[in-house]
Amino acid sequence: MNFSKIRKTLSVAIFSGIVATSCTQDPIGPELRSAPSDFSKNVTVNMVTGSINDTVVKFYENDDVYFESSEFSHEVTWTLVLKGLSSGAEKKFTATSKKITTSDAKWSRGECSTIQFFQQGEQFLTELHIVGLDTVFGTEDTLLYESDFDWNGAVVDGVTHSVVEYFDQGISYLTATGPDANDDNVQIKITDAKRILGGGSLIMKGFDANSNGWLGDVNHERLLEFVAVNNLNNLPIDSSAVVKDLYFNLYVFGDPKFPNTAVELKMYENDDPNIKNRDSLVAFANDEGNTLGADIQGFSDAWIYDIQINWEGWKLVSIPYSSFRAANSLTSGGGGNRIKQPWRITAVAVSILSFPTAGKEVSTYVDFFTVTQGGRPKY
Repeated sequence: MNFSKIRKTLSVAIFSGIVATSCTQDPIGPELRSAPSDFSKNVTVNMVTGSINDTVVKFYENDDVYFESSEFSHEVTWTLVLKGLSSGAEKKFTATSKKITTSDAKWSRGECSTIQFFQQGEQFLTELHIVGLDTVFGTEDTLLYESDFDWNGAVVDGVTHSVVEYFDQGISYLTATGPDANDDNVQIKITDAKRILGGGSLIMKGFDANSNGWLGDVNHERLLEFVAVNNLNNLPIDSSAVVKDLYFNLYVFGDPKFPNTAVELKMYENDDPNIKNRDSLVAFANDEGNTLGADIQGFSDAWIYDIQINWEGWKLVSIPYSSFRAANSLTSGGGGNRIKQPWRITAVAVSILSFPTAGKEVSTYVDFFTVTQGGRPKY
């Protein structure tokens, strides 16, 4: 796919706090090089997807997409920007060279320079900015971002990723919703009003009318579904998982109008002494007649982490399992041996709280909940 210049801008280029208005080729700081007055504007850029159609990106099929250009007349500093037209997501590549090579502009797994991910089915533009020029080179036609990278099971730089919940319509694993019936206007549901990845997120809001601090949650219905798999290789947590290197990750939206909002994560372990290994844990979970009821929770552990939301907009929150505290309720995961055993985790719950002060109106969104082994996520 060839690109040519598409428009002129009157703005000057600003890099690292230095304004570049000159059209002579001068170094700008220790790294940047400006285009001289005789720089040739006959520049083309190609997107290379590895498929027949080089106008469509399918990260579900190919991990990487590349960009390359014709050779520039001079060595210059350039920035290639990919812009999602619906999501507002951006990916940027910057270098100083005589051309863009595939090693300079390798787009892996749909990663972004912004917190917002690109959205499936959206069109995006490609813009090439060169220091010292007021010309912006870009696509003759818009491109299509057709599909996301599948993070479930992905191993990137030694970190294994497993998706707990996408919070998308029609893709739901946390199926049980439990609002506090004594609170007012509690909403815990999938919405497309805001999103980070995919088509939706989970809105959690309401008024803590009974001032107990808890407004409701969403969780695995039987509290076993996390390990109800057909193959041990599909388990989200490996038997050798190390507590300090096991992270639970989700995007949380902060709204300054609701400063007393918090989200609580709760991990349930099954400490039944009859369960000796992962095989017996999976067999128990796959029996649809079984639940992690109060009887088992009475001698099992649950582990809790509270996220106090004190920021504005979306933020990726990553919590190591080592930072979770033990639950205290003897009928809800407070009766175990108080030893974290990651391979025994069978379910998770996400709650909305009025915290640190009970009795307040609260509101947030959460999206793209994952667990990673070996460190923080690589997206």
